[in-house]
Amino acid sequence: MSSSIPLFDKLNSNNYNTWNGDMEAWFRAQALWRIVSGVSKPPTVSATPKEGEEDKLEAWQLKADKAAGIMWLMVDNTQRVHFRGIKDDPVKMWGALKEVHMQKRPGTRFNAYDDLFSIRKREEEDLQSLINRVDDALHRIRDLRSTAFTLDKLDDELGAMALIRALPEDYNSFVSSLLLKDDLDKAAVQIAFVREDNQRRRRQEESPAIGTALAACPNSLEMQVLPLHLHLPSLLTLIGLQTQGRLLI
Repeated sequence: MSSSIPLFDKLNSNNYNTWNGDMEAWFRAQALWRIVSGVSKPPTVSATPKEGEEDKLEAWQLKADKAAGIMWLMVDNTQRVHFRGIKDDPVKMWGALKEVHMQKRPGTRFNAYDDLFSIRKREEEDLQSLINRVDDALHRIRDLRSTAFTLDKLDDELGAMALIRALPEDYNSFVSSLLLKDDLDKAAVQIAFVREDNQRRRRQEESPAIGTALAACPNSLEMQVLPLHLHLPSLLTLIGLQTQGRLLI
């Protein structure tokens, strides 16, 4: 049985779905998967150890140590933070990575759908390889769904995702705030869209008032080089007059 380090890429923030399958296959080939998956439990040792009990426990522990060590080596440095306090327990290590990378949240599913719809045939890629990449993306999406996920919920999320995906780059901060929500409900997204639109319209309306106030300031050239606290009161006064008493700062 070979004990060499696996040759596939280490786990990073973007390749969990592929890495997970490769790592599981490698553990199976090394007869370690039953330990990593938690199926194989450590042998018990009697209060008065019987013949062979301690040897069986030591053999199991050696295999568990090997599995934990390989898992540590097969993740990037940025991923090892998830092993804090559990790096001697391959079952907990495997579970921690799954919990981090397979969070069943709308934002995570949005990114998975975005990856799916962004797939394009690569140069010199055969069609079977393209099919495999699409299947892998679909498998990841299915893994990110909870057991209570329904077709109605899918329709609702797809509508919300279509709205979010249609936004240009200058809405990136707004998109990030939406993807942090626990529930990507289409109605809630629509309300958020309306509020964001209102805020942007208000900022556009107020920007000319600020520019007019700055242009009306006396000795504007001198004000550019003076400390801010020396001309802030007059500037606020002018802005207040231009905006009919609303304070913008």
